[in-house]
Amino acid sequence: MIRYFGHISHTIKAPHKPIKEGYKLWALGDHGYIYNWLWYSKDCGTEGLPRPGLPRLSQLRSSLADTQALVMLLAKSLPEPTNLGYTLYLDNLFTNIPLATALGELGIGVMGTTRATASGFPKELAQLKQIKKPLEWGYLETAITNGAQCFLWQDNNCVLGITTAYNLRDTVIRPRKRPSATSTNAAITRPIFGDSPVKDLPIPMAIDAYNHHMGGVDIANQYREAFTTLRTHNNRYWKPLFYSLLDIALVNSCLLSKASKGLERGASRDCRDHRKFQEALVEALLAYSDTPSQEHQGVVRPKRAYCAYCRANLSNWHPKNRQHRRFGVEISGNSRGRLQGSRVNWGCDQCDVPLCKTGDCWRLGHIV
Repeated sequence: MIRYFGHISHTIKAPHKPIKEGYKLWALGDHGYIYNWLWYSKDCGTEGLPRPGLPRLSQLRSSLADTQALVMLLAKSLPEPTNLGYTLYLDNLFTNIPLATALGELGIGVMGTTRATASGFPKELAQLKQIKKPLEWGYLETAITNGAQCFLWQDNNCVLGITTAYNLRDTVIRPRKRPSATSTNAAITRPIFGDSPVKDLPIPMAIDAYNHHMGGVDIANQYREAFTTLRTHNNRYWKPLFYSLLDIALVNSCLLSKASKGLERGASRDCRDHRKFQEALVEALLAYSDTPSQEHQGVVRPKRAYCAYCRANLSNWHPKNRQHRRFGVEISGNSRGRLQGSRVNWGCDQCDVPLCKTGDCWRLGHIV
């Protein structure tokens, strides 16, 4: 979500989101790095898909709903999707059997949670969750549908999921925190821990990978929200879109900078500090100059004065500053016929003369 409160038909309201109103986009990311995105409009729908209400013309749209079709568009934008062996981690909004089958044809694996009403999901697993039958912690029930492994795993809650990238029988030992006494199914989970607040327990490797890799777009949102260039009040509808793209570029640059230095997860916090990267970038941009060897530099002068070139060349002032009174017209009052030009607080530090910051006064004023 991109915060914007203007009256335009392309924004949406999402009360359940941290940003309640604004533009929406679908993104493909990995640990905060945004690789690609699709714009979404309440009026026009998702970018790249037919507008709402139009007939479905393509075979892709006839077999997949819009929510799954946009995942396919993002997946196809990956470089060499059939050769590099990607795995997409999805939440329960997107994951279903038709999507897992379509991604499998591209050579892309899937691991994600799903809903009991998801298309193609086995009814016996959905019913096992809906009847709320007490199960032991770690209970795993699986079923295969169209080459995709569907499962129900009992954690603190029953977790439904679909995967085509992992063997659900493979486990890994991970430290788990004991849930509170008032949490759901505490009577099932807390006896496993006994008196220990944390205990090493075996969990499916698919669940462990999902916990580590899911939320890459959320991490990107956290990066952007900490040092965003976007301001709350904007009087132009395009400004939030521009600043959001600028924020994405800044975050991606920070992550690429860390990757180029060979930093790994768990490295020194000073090296990973996003704030220090932003400060270093600002200093580098302020120090940058297209003409570093140029002797004449523009500076802010302490007092406003008339542009030296405008005073010497009367025709240069009027087209650049749209005024009702032409340059050179006598001023009434006690000016006694003096000519007025552009008053500026900008000038050249070497020549020690005021010059207009806009227009061609700087270039023409230094031609000998």
